[in-house]
Amino acid sequence: MNSSLLDPTQLRKVILEAIPPDLFDNPTRYVYLPPDIQKALDPSRPLVTGDRGTGKTFLWSYLTTPGGVALLNKAFAHKNHSTRVAFGATSEANFERPGQDTVQFLFQNAPARVVWKTFFLVAALDQPIPGASWSERVRWVQENVEASDLRLVEQDKKLLASGERRLILFDAVDRDPLGWSELVDWHGALLKMLLDVQHFRALKIKAFVRRDIMAAPEVSAFPDASKLRANEVELRWRQNDLFALLWRYLSRSIPFRQAVSTEWQEPMNIPLALRENEAIQKRIWHQIAGPSMGGPRRGDTYRWLFNHLADANQQVSPRSFLIAVRTAAEQTLPTAPTAIHFSAIQEGVKKAARARAQEIAEDFPWMHLALGALQKALVPCARTKIIEAWEGANLEARMDEQKGRQRRSHGRGLDALVDELTSLHIFHQLHDGRINVPDVFRLGFGMRRMGGVRPS
Repeated sequence: MNSSLLDPTQLRKVILEAIPPDLFDNPTRYVYLPPDIQKALDPSRPLVTGDRGTGKTFLWSYLTTPGGVALLNKAFAHKNHSTRVAFGATSEANFERPGQDTVQFLFQNAPARVVWKTFFLVAALDQPIPGASWSERVRWVQENVEASDLRLVEQDKKLLASGERRLILFDAVDRDPLGWSELVDWHGALLKMLLDVQHFRALKIKAFVRRDIMAAPEVSAFPDASKLRANEVELRWRQNDLFALLWRYLSRSIPFRQAVSTEWQEPMNIPLALRENEAIQKRIWHQIAGPSMGGPRRGDTYRWLFNHLADANQQVSPRSFLIAVRTAAEQTLPTAPTAIHFSAIQEGVKKAARARAQEIAEDFPWMHLALGALQKALVPCARTKIIEAWEGANLEARMDEQKGRQRRSHGRGLDALVDELTSLHIFHQLHDGRINVPDVFRLGFGMRRMGGVRPS
Protein backbone atom coordinates (compact mmCIF):
# COMPACT_ATOMS: atom_id res chain seq x y z
CA MET A 1 0.00 0.00 0.00
CA ASN A 2 1.36 3.40 -0.99
CA SER A 3 0.32 5.45 2.02
CA SER A 4 1.62 8.70 0.48
CA LEU A 5 -1.41 8.65 -1.81
CA LEU A 6 -3.79 8.41 1.15
CA ASP A 7 -3.60 12.06 2.14
CA PRO A 8 -6.43 12.77 4.66
CA THR A 9 -7.75 15.86 2.88
CA GLN A 10 -7.68 14.13 -0.50
CA LEU A 11 -9.33 11.01 0.90
CA ARG A 12 -12.06 13.01 2.59
CA LYS A 13 -12.79 14.72 -0.72
CA VAL A 14 -12.89 11.34 -2.51
CA ILE A 15 -15.43 10.01 0.03
CA LEU A 16 -17.70 13.05 -0.22
CA GLU A 17 -17.60 13.03 -4.01
CA ALA A 18 -18.14 9.27 -4.26
CA ILE A 19 -21.08 8.79 -1.87
CA PRO A 20 -23.99 11.02 -2.98
CA PRO A 21 -25.94 12.89 -0.28
CA ASP A 22 -29.06 11.25 -1.67
CA LEU A 23 -28.39 7.53 -2.00
CA PHE A 24 -31.47 7.23 -4.21
CA ASP A 25 -29.81 9.42 -6.84
CA ASN A 26 -28.93 7.01 -9.67
CA PRO A 27 -28.68 3.95 -7.35
CA THR A 28 -27.19 1.67 -10.01
CA ARG A 29 -24.23 3.98 -10.66
CA TYR A 30 -21.92 1.95 -8.43
CA VAL A 31 -22.68 -1.75 -8.71
CA TYR A 32 -21.17 -4.19 -6.27
CA LEU A 33 -22.84 -7.54 -5.70
CA PRO A 34 -21.22 -9.88 -3.16
CA PRO A 35 -21.48 -13.60 -3.98
CA ASP A 36 -24.35 -14.17 -1.53
CA ILE A 37 -26.28 -11.22 -2.99
CA GLN A 38 -25.76 -12.47 -6.55
CA LYS A 39 -27.85 -15.52 -5.64
CA ALA A 40 -30.84 -13.16 -5.56
CA LEU A 41 -30.52 -12.66 -9.32
CA ASP A 42 -30.94 -16.37 -10.10
CA PRO A 43 -34.06 -16.66 -12.34
CA SER A 44 -34.88 -20.03 -10.76
CA ARG A 45 -35.27 -18.45 -7.29
CA PRO A 46 -38.47 -16.40 -7.38
CA LEU A 47 -38.59 -15.02 -3.83
CA VAL A 48 -36.07 -12.48 -2.50
CA THR A 49 -36.52 -11.01 0.98
CA GLY A 50 -34.66 -8.34 2.90
CA ASP A 51 -34.99 -5.51 5.39
CA ARG A 52 -35.23 -1.86 4.43
CA GLY A 53 -32.05 -0.65 2.75
CA THR A 54 -30.61 -4.10 1.94
CA GLY A 55 -30.91 -3.67 -1.83
CA LYS A 56 -34.28 -5.06 -2.94
CA THR A 57 -35.26 -2.11 -5.11
CA PHE A 58 -31.65 -1.67 -6.22
CA LEU A 59 -31.58 -5.23 -7.58
CA TRP A 60 -35.04 -4.85 -9.13
CA SER A 61 -33.87 -1.71 -10.91
CA TYR A 62 -30.48 -3.17 -11.86
CA LEU A 63 -32.09 -6.16 -13.52
CA THR A 64 -33.86 -3.81 -15.93
CA THR A 65 -30.54 -2.36 -17.18
CA PRO A 66 -28.31 -3.73 -19.95
CA GLY A 67 -25.65 -4.41 -17.30
CA GLY A 68 -28.08 -6.44 -15.22
CA VAL A 69 -29.22 -8.50 -18.19
CA ALA A 70 -25.60 -9.05 -19.21
CA LEU A 71 -24.84 -10.36 -15.72
CA LEU A 72 -27.78 -12.78 -15.96
CA ASN A 73 -26.41 -14.09 -19.25
CA LYS A 74 -22.93 -14.44 -17.80
CA ALA A 75 -23.74 -15.89 -14.38
CA PHE A 76 -26.50 -18.37 -15.18
CA ALA A 77 -26.80 -21.28 -17.57
CA HIS A 78 -29.01 -19.69 -20.19
CA LYS A 79 -27.45 -16.99 -22.38
CA ASN A 80 -30.48 -15.15 -23.77
CA HIS A 81 -32.29 -13.50 -20.88
CA SER A 82 -34.63 -10.53 -20.98
CA THR A 83 -36.40 -8.74 -18.13
CA ARG A 84 -39.70 -6.93 -17.82
CA VAL A 85 -41.28 -5.08 -14.91
CA ALA A 86 -44.72 -6.20 -13.77
CA PHE A 87 -44.90 -3.99 -10.68
CA GLY A 88 -42.56 -1.66 -8.82
CA ALA A 89 -41.95 1.64 -7.10
CA THR A 90 -41.37 3.65 -10.27
CA SER A 91 -42.30 3.56 -13.93
CA GLU A 92 -39.89 1.73 -16.21
CA ALA A 93 -39.50 1.31 -19.99
CA ASN A 94 -42.25 -1.30 -20.29
CA PHE A 95 -44.23 -0.38 -17.16
CA GLU A 96 -46.24 2.71 -16.29
CA ARG A 97 -46.89 2.62 -12.57
CA PRO A 98 -50.53 3.24 -11.64
CA GLY A 99 -51.24 5.66 -8.81
CA GLN A 100 -51.99 4.50 -5.28
CA ASP A 101 -55.72 5.26 -5.65
CA THR A 102 -55.85 3.11 -8.78
CA VAL A 103 -54.00 0.24 -7.12
CA GLN A 104 -56.31 0.43 -4.11
CA PHE A 105 -59.34 0.39 -6.39
CA LEU A 106 -58.10 -2.68 -8.24
CA PHE A 107 -57.56 -4.70 -5.06
CA GLN A 108 -60.86 -3.57 -3.54
CA ASN A 109 -62.84 -4.72 -6.57
CA ALA A 110 -61.11 -8.00 -7.44
CA PRO A 111 -59.29 -10.80 -5.59
CA ALA A 112 -55.65 -9.92 -4.95
CA ARG A 113 -54.53 -13.03 -6.86
CA VAL A 114 -56.38 -11.83 -9.99
CA VAL A 115 -54.81 -8.37 -9.77
CA TRP A 116 -51.28 -9.79 -9.54
CA LYS A 117 -52.01 -12.19 -12.39
CA THR A 118 -53.09 -9.22 -14.54
CA PHE A 119 -49.83 -7.37 -13.89
CA PHE A 120 -47.93 -10.57 -14.67
CA LEU A 121 -49.81 -11.10 -17.95
CA VAL A 122 -49.23 -7.55 -19.17
CA ALA A 123 -45.49 -7.89 -18.59
CA ALA A 124 -45.13 -11.47 -19.84
CA LEU A 125 -47.10 -11.28 -23.10
CA ASP A 126 -46.00 -9.69 -26.36
CA GLN A 127 -49.59 -8.82 -27.30
CA PRO A 128 -51.78 -6.70 -24.97
CA ILE A 129 -54.71 -8.28 -23.19
CA PRO A 130 -58.18 -6.74 -23.75
CA GLY A 131 -58.87 -3.50 -21.92
CA ALA A 132 -57.79 0.13 -22.22
CA SER A 133 -57.37 0.59 -18.47
CA TRP A 134 -56.07 -1.49 -15.57
CA SER A 135 -59.62 -1.92 -14.29
CA GLU A 136 -60.78 -3.31 -17.64
CA ARG A 137 -57.80 -5.65 -17.88
CA VAL A 138 -58.34 -7.00 -14.36
CA ARG A 139 -62.02 -7.56 -15.16
CA TRP A 140 -61.10 -9.46 -18.35
CA VAL A 141 -58.67 -11.72 -16.47
CA GLN A 142 -61.24 -12.42 -13.78
CA GLU A 143 -63.91 -13.31 -16.36
CA ASN A 144 -61.59 -15.24 -18.69
CA VAL A 145 -59.56 -17.50 -16.45
CA GLU A 146 -58.97 -20.28 -18.98
CA ALA A 147 -58.20 -17.88 -21.84
CA SER A 148 -55.65 -15.97 -19.76
CA ASP A 149 -53.96 -19.21 -18.69
CA LEU A 150 -53.83 -20.37 -22.30
CA ARG A 151 -52.11 -17.14 -23.36
CA LEU A 152 -49.38 -17.74 -20.80
CA VAL A 153 -48.90 -21.34 -21.94
CA GLU A 154 -48.60 -20.22 -25.57
CA GLN A 155 -46.19 -17.42 -24.67
CA ASP A 156 -44.00 -19.85 -22.72
CA LYS A 157 -43.85 -22.17 -25.75
CA LYS A 158 -43.06 -19.27 -28.07
CA LEU A 159 -40.20 -18.02 -25.88
CA LEU A 160 -38.86 -21.53 -25.44
CA ALA A 161 -38.77 -22.07 -29.22
CA SER A 162 -36.94 -18.77 -29.75
CA GLY A 163 -34.39 -19.53 -27.04
CA GLU A 164 -35.38 -16.55 -24.85
CA ARG A 165 -35.84 -16.67 -21.08
CA ARG A 166 -38.02 -13.80 -19.81
CA LEU A 167 -37.82 -12.75 -16.16
CA ILE A 168 -40.84 -10.83 -14.81
CA LEU A 169 -40.09 -8.55 -11.85
CA PHE A 170 -42.18 -7.43 -8.86
CA ASP A 171 -41.12 -4.94 -6.18
CA ALA A 172 -42.59 -2.39 -3.73
CA VAL A 173 -45.62 -4.55 -2.97
CA ASP A 174 -45.79 -2.89 0.46
CA ARG A 175 -46.10 0.69 -0.85
CA ASP A 176 -49.85 0.87 -1.47
CA PRO A 177 -51.65 -1.17 1.23
CA LEU A 178 -53.22 1.01 3.94
CA GLY A 179 -53.19 -1.56 6.75
CA TRP A 180 -51.57 -4.75 7.96
CA SER A 181 -54.45 -6.97 6.84
CA GLU A 182 -54.06 -5.67 3.28
CA LEU A 183 -50.29 -6.21 3.42
CA VAL A 184 -50.81 -9.82 4.44
CA ASP A 185 -53.54 -10.44 1.86
CA TRP A 186 -51.59 -8.90 -1.03
CA HIS A 187 -48.34 -10.67 -0.18
CA GLY A 188 -50.04 -14.03 0.36
CA ALA A 189 -51.73 -13.73 -3.04
CA LEU A 190 -48.44 -12.81 -4.70
CA LEU A 191 -46.71 -15.82 -3.16
CA LYS A 192 -49.44 -18.11 -4.46
CA MET A 193 -48.87 -16.73 -7.95
CA LEU A 194 -45.11 -17.23 -7.65
CA LEU A 195 -45.85 -20.86 -6.93
CA ASP A 196 -48.44 -21.15 -9.71
CA VAL A 197 -46.07 -20.08 -12.50
CA GLN A 198 -43.10 -22.21 -11.45
CA HIS A 199 -43.95 -24.85 -14.07
CA PHE A 200 -43.16 -22.50 -16.96
CA ARG A 201 -39.78 -23.15 -18.59
CA ALA A 202 -39.14 -19.85 -20.38
CA LEU A 203 -41.29 -17.47 -18.34
CA LYS A 204 -39.75 -16.80 -14.93
CA ILE A 205 -40.83 -14.55 -12.08
CA LYS A 206 -39.03 -12.78 -9.23
CA ALA A 207 -40.47 -10.75 -6.36
CA PHE A 208 -38.53 -8.58 -3.90
CA VAL A 209 -40.39 -8.29 -0.57
CA ARG A 210 -39.74 -7.18 2.99
CA ARG A 211 -38.42 -9.79 5.41
CA ASP A 212 -40.62 -8.69 8.31
CA ILE A 213 -43.78 -9.17 6.24
CA MET A 214 -42.67 -12.62 5.14
CA ALA A 215 -42.01 -13.47 8.79
CA ALA A 216 -45.73 -13.17 9.54
CA PRO A 217 -47.03 -16.76 9.52
CA GLU A 218 -50.36 -15.83 7.90
CA VAL A 219 -48.58 -14.74 4.69
CA SER A 220 -47.47 -18.32 3.97
CA ALA A 221 -50.60 -20.04 5.25
CA PHE A 222 -51.42 -21.98 2.09
CA PRO A 223 -50.53 -25.46 0.73
CA ASP A 224 -46.99 -25.94 -0.62
CA ALA A 225 -45.81 -22.52 0.58
CA SER A 226 -42.87 -24.35 2.15
CA LYS A 227 -41.63 -25.31 -1.33
CA LEU A 228 -41.42 -21.65 -2.24
CA ARG A 229 -39.88 -20.57 1.04
CA ALA A 230 -37.24 -23.33 0.86
CA ASN A 231 -35.80 -21.64 -2.23
CA GLU A 232 -36.00 -18.12 -0.80
CA VAL A 233 -32.97 -15.79 -0.93
CA GLU A 234 -32.52 -13.43 2.01
CA LEU A 235 -30.37 -10.36 1.41
CA ARG A 236 -27.73 -10.39 4.14
CA TRP A 237 -24.59 -8.25 4.07
CA ARG A 238 -21.50 -9.35 5.96
CA GLN A 239 -19.09 -6.83 7.44
CA ASN A 240 -16.50 -7.41 4.71
CA ASP A 241 -19.25 -7.03 2.05
CA LEU A 242 -20.03 -3.55 3.32
CA PHE A 243 -16.41 -2.42 3.27
CA ALA A 244 -16.01 -3.88 -0.22
CA LEU A 245 -19.05 -1.83 -1.23
CA LEU A 246 -17.31 1.26 0.15
CA TRP A 247 -14.16 0.46 -1.86
CA ARG A 248 -16.40 0.19 -4.94
CA TYR A 249 -17.70 3.71 -4.34
CA LEU A 250 -14.20 5.06 -3.76
CA SER A 251 -12.79 3.18 -6.76
CA ARG A 252 -13.76 5.98 -9.12
CA SER A 253 -10.65 7.67 -7.76
CA ILE A 254 -7.59 6.33 -9.59
CA PRO A 255 -5.22 7.45 -6.77
CA PHE A 256 -7.30 5.46 -4.29
CA ARG A 257 -7.16 2.32 -6.44
CA GLN A 258 -3.44 2.67 -6.93
CA ALA A 259 -2.92 3.19 -3.20
CA VAL A 260 -4.79 0.14 -1.98
CA SER A 261 -3.83 -2.50 -4.56
CA THR A 262 -1.50 -2.95 -7.51
CA GLU A 263 -3.94 -5.62 -8.82
CA TRP A 264 -6.81 -3.14 -9.13
CA GLN A 265 -7.09 -1.94 -12.71
CA GLU A 266 -10.79 -1.13 -13.29
CA PRO A 267 -13.40 0.09 -10.76
CA MET A 268 -15.74 -2.87 -11.28
CA ASN A 269 -13.11 -5.53 -10.60
CA ILE A 270 -12.40 -5.30 -6.88
CA PRO A 271 -9.41 -7.55 -6.09
CA LEU A 272 -10.33 -10.64 -4.07
CA ALA A 273 -8.13 -9.68 -1.12
CA LEU A 274 -9.94 -6.36 -0.75
CA ARG A 275 -13.28 -8.18 -0.71
CA GLU A 276 -12.52 -11.12 1.59
CA ASN A 277 -9.38 -10.46 3.63
CA GLU A 278 -10.40 -8.78 6.87
CA ALA A 279 -6.83 -7.86 7.84
CA ILE A 280 -6.32 -5.98 4.57
CA GLN A 281 -9.71 -4.28 4.84
CA LYS A 282 -8.93 -3.23 8.37
CA ARG A 283 -5.56 -1.79 7.33
CA ILE A 284 -7.18 0.33 4.61
CA TRP A 285 -9.93 1.55 6.94
CA HIS A 286 -7.37 2.43 9.60
CA GLN A 287 -5.64 4.63 7.01
CA ILE A 288 -8.99 6.38 6.53
CA ALA A 289 -10.34 6.55 10.10
CA GLY A 290 -7.54 5.58 12.45
CA PRO A 291 -7.26 2.37 14.48
CA SER A 292 -9.35 3.18 17.56
CA MET A 293 -12.30 5.16 18.85
CA GLY A 294 -10.06 7.40 20.96
CA GLY A 295 -7.86 4.94 22.81
CA PRO A 296 -6.87 1.26 22.96
CA ARG A 297 -9.83 0.44 25.20
CA ARG A 298 -12.40 2.37 23.17
CA GLY A 299 -12.73 -0.16 20.38
CA ASP A 300 -11.41 -0.72 16.86
CA THR A 301 -13.00 1.68 14.35
CA TYR A 302 -13.38 -1.18 11.85
CA ARG A 303 -15.56 -3.28 14.14
CA TRP A 304 -17.12 -0.37 16.03
CA LEU A 305 -18.89 0.98 12.95
CA PHE A 306 -20.50 -2.35 12.05
CA ASN A 307 -21.38 -3.27 15.64
CA HIS A 308 -23.16 0.01 16.34
CA LEU A 309 -25.16 -0.09 13.10
CA ALA A 310 -26.26 -3.71 13.50
CA ASP A 311 -29.77 -4.76 14.52
CA ALA A 312 -30.43 -7.56 17.00
CA ASN A 313 -29.87 -10.07 14.18
CA GLN A 314 -26.38 -8.65 13.55
CA GLN A 315 -27.46 -7.21 10.21
CA VAL A 316 -26.43 -3.83 8.80
CA SER A 317 -28.04 -2.40 5.70
CA PRO A 318 -25.79 -0.91 3.00
CA ARG A 319 -27.87 2.27 3.17
CA SER A 320 -27.17 2.75 6.90
CA PHE A 321 -23.48 1.99 6.38
CA LEU A 322 -23.03 4.51 3.54
CA ILE A 323 -24.99 7.21 5.39
CA ALA A 324 -22.74 6.77 8.42
CA VAL A 325 -19.50 6.93 6.41
CA ARG A 326 -20.50 10.00 4.40
CA THR A 327 -21.76 11.82 7.50
CA ALA A 328 -18.52 10.99 9.34
CA ALA A 329 -16.52 12.53 6.48
CA GLU A 330 -18.76 15.63 6.54
CA GLN A 331 -18.38 16.06 10.30
CA THR A 332 -14.59 15.64 10.37
CA LEU A 333 -12.67 18.90 10.78
CA PRO A 334 -10.16 19.85 8.03
CA THR A 335 -7.33 19.77 10.61
CA ALA A 336 -8.02 16.15 11.63
CA PRO A 337 -5.07 13.75 11.24
CA THR A 338 -7.22 11.23 9.34
CA ALA A 339 -9.84 11.57 6.60
CA ILE A 340 -12.48 10.52 9.14
CA HIS A 341 -12.15 11.29 12.85
CA PHE A 342 -13.37 8.75 15.40
CA SER A 343 -15.74 11.26 17.01
CA ALA A 344 -17.31 11.91 13.61
CA ILE A 345 -17.99 8.18 13.24
CA GLN A 346 -20.29 8.49 16.25
CA GLU A 347 -22.13 11.33 14.52
CA GLY A 348 -22.41 9.20 11.39
CA VAL A 349 -23.96 6.36 13.36
CA LYS A 350 -26.44 8.80 14.94
CA LYS A 351 -27.58 10.07 11.55
CA ALA A 352 -27.88 6.54 10.17
CA ALA A 353 -29.89 5.60 13.27
CA ARG A 354 -32.28 8.51 12.73
CA ALA A 355 -32.78 7.43 9.14
CA ARG A 356 -33.39 3.85 10.25
CA ALA A 357 -35.90 5.03 12.85
CA GLN A 358 -37.76 6.97 10.17
CA GLU A 359 -37.88 3.88 7.94
CA ILE A 360 -39.21 1.60 10.65
CA ALA A 361 -41.78 4.22 11.71
CA GLU A 362 -43.03 4.46 8.11
CA ASP A 363 -43.63 0.71 8.13
CA PHE A 364 -45.10 0.70 11.65
CA PRO A 365 -46.64 4.09 12.58
CA TRP A 366 -47.01 3.01 16.22
CA MET A 367 -43.25 2.57 16.64
CA HIS A 368 -42.67 6.16 17.82
CA LEU A 369 -45.28 5.61 20.52
CA ALA A 370 -43.78 2.31 21.66
CA LEU A 371 -40.12 3.34 21.72
CA GLY A 372 -40.77 7.00 22.53
CA ALA A 373 -42.33 5.86 25.80
CA LEU A 374 -38.98 4.26 26.72
CA GLN A 375 -36.81 7.37 26.40
CA LYS A 376 -36.43 7.63 30.18
CA ALA A 377 -35.57 3.96 30.50
CA LEU A 378 -31.95 2.86 30.76
CA VAL A 379 -31.26 -0.23 28.65
CA PRO A 380 -30.59 -3.06 29.04
CA CYS A 381 -33.40 -3.43 31.54
CA ALA A 382 -35.89 -5.98 32.81
CA ARG A 383 -38.89 -6.85 30.67
CA THR A 384 -41.11 -5.70 33.54
CA LYS A 385 -39.52 -2.21 33.45
CA ILE A 386 -40.45 -1.86 29.78
CA ILE A 387 -44.05 -2.93 30.40
CA GLU A 388 -44.30 -0.57 33.40
CA ALA A 389 -43.12 2.34 31.23
CA TRP A 390 -45.69 1.44 28.59
CA GLU A 391 -48.45 1.18 31.16
CA GLY A 392 -47.48 4.59 32.53
CA ALA A 393 -47.73 6.03 29.02
CA ASN A 394 -51.13 4.37 28.43
CA LEU A 395 -49.53 2.85 25.35
CA GLU A 396 -52.06 0.18 24.44
CA ALA A 397 -54.97 2.64 24.33
CA ARG A 398 -52.92 5.11 22.29
CA MET A 399 -51.88 2.36 19.85
CA ASP A 400 -55.50 1.30 19.42
CA GLU A 401 -56.27 4.86 18.34
CA GLN A 402 -53.52 4.74 15.73
CA LYS A 403 -54.64 3.97 12.21
CA GLY A 404 -51.90 2.18 10.38
CA ARG A 405 -50.10 -1.07 9.87
CA GLN A 406 -50.76 -2.72 13.20
CA ARG A 407 -48.53 -5.75 12.87
CA ARG A 408 -49.41 -7.84 15.91
CA SER A 409 -48.43 -11.40 14.98
CA HIS A 410 -47.82 -12.27 18.64
CA GLY A 411 -51.28 -11.26 19.81
CA ARG A 412 -52.48 -8.31 21.82
CA GLY A 413 -51.23 -7.01 25.13
CA LEU A 414 -48.01 -5.30 26.17
CA ASP A 415 -46.19 -8.55 26.90
CA ALA A 416 -46.92 -9.69 23.34
CA LEU A 417 -45.62 -6.35 22.06
CA VAL A 418 -42.22 -7.13 23.58
CA ASP A 419 -42.19 -10.36 21.58
CA GLU A 420 -43.28 -8.40 18.48
CA LEU A 421 -40.34 -6.00 18.76
CA THR A 422 -38.01 -8.92 19.43
CA SER A 423 -39.15 -10.67 16.23
CA LEU A 424 -38.48 -7.42 14.34
CA HIS A 425 -34.91 -7.48 15.73
CA ILE A 426 -35.44 -4.16 17.54
CA PHE A 427 -35.31 -5.78 20.98
CA HIS A 428 -32.71 -8.35 21.95
CA GLN A 429 -33.15 -10.59 25.00
CA LEU A 430 -29.91 -11.16 26.88
CA HIS A 431 -28.97 -14.41 28.63
CA ASP A 432 -30.10 -13.01 31.98
CA GLY A 433 -33.54 -12.16 30.56
CA ARG A 434 -33.03 -8.41 30.32
CA ILE A 435 -34.00 -6.57 27.14
CA ASN A 436 -31.39 -4.63 25.19
CA VAL A 437 -31.89 -2.31 22.21
CA PRO A 438 -29.20 -2.11 19.48
CA ASP A 439 -27.75 1.37 18.99
CA VAL A 440 -29.17 1.69 15.47
CA PHE A 441 -32.66 1.81 17.08
CA ARG A 442 -31.76 3.12 20.53
CA LEU A 443 -30.13 6.27 19.14
CA GLY A 444 -32.77 6.70 16.45
CA PHE A 445 -35.57 6.78 19.00
CA GLY A 446 -33.69 8.74 21.69
CA MET A 447 -33.18 5.98 24.24
CA ARG A 448 -30.33 5.80 26.75
CA ARG A 449 -27.75 3.15 27.67
CA MET A 450 -25.23 3.23 30.49
CA GLY A 451 -21.85 4.20 29.04
CA GLY A 452 -23.16 4.22 25.47
CA VAL A 453 -23.23 6.87 22.77
CA ARG A 454 -25.68 9.56 23.80
CA PRO A 455 -28.64 10.17 21.48
CA SER A 456 -28.79 13.55 19.78
